[in-house]
Formats: sequence, structure tokens, C-alpha cells
Amino acid sequence: MRLKLIAALALQAAPAGQWEQFAEDVRAVYSVDPASIVRGGGPVSVRYRTELRATMSDGLRSLVMTVAIDCAARTMSVRRMEGHREDGSLIRASDLTGTAPVPIPDDASGRAFVRRVCGEAPPR
Repeated sequence: MRLKLIAALALQAAPAGQWEQFAEDVRAVYSVDPASIVRGGGPVSVRYRTELRATMSDGLRSLVMTVAIDCAARTMSVRRMEGHREDGSLIRASDLTGTAPVPIPDDASGRAFVRRVCGEAPPR
């Protein structure tokens, strides 16, 4: 029990200092972990968090994803996804390496995501 409490506190404490908000809307607050951004000439790798404003029926409150962004194509491939409860405890985690890229939504949060991770949004 004590170990679970320590783990839950660590999960809560660690993300607080490392997440940088780039957008929000009526559904969620969107953030990236700036220290996770890796640029190397190809896809940009980054950890990205969606903090829901309301808890889902299964207890889900936030999603943390590791994604690869193709800045020119404005697409992303999810490599790993974790679902967390409000207290930071893990509900589920999935390794999604190899999934096909999907378009980054062309809405305010999607454009803000591209600007934060890639720099200026490339023209469409």
C-alpha cells in the first residue's frame, strides 16, 4: 500500500513541472513535455498530454502520448498511449509503435501543437 501511494505521488509530482500548455478548449487542456522534443532531420518525437476537463465514466482524466510528428505533412503517428486517473494513477498503457500516421486536426489546438513542436506551421 505504501509503495502504491509513493508511486501515485511520484506520478502526480513529476508531470507538474515538465508540462507546458500550448492550447485549451471546452473539452481539455493540451500540453507538451518540452524536454521530450527530439528533432533529428526526420519526424519530431514528443510527449503530449490531453487533460480532460471532466472525468470519463471509466475514471480516465488524462492521456499521455508519445508521438512522431511529420511537420511538413502535418501528420502524427502515436507510438505509446497512457490513460491516467485524476490522481495520476495509470489505468492503461498501449504500445502503438508502427501505427499509420493520421492528420493533425486543422483546428486551433492542432495548429498550436504544430507551432509548438515544429516551429511555424508549414503552409498547406
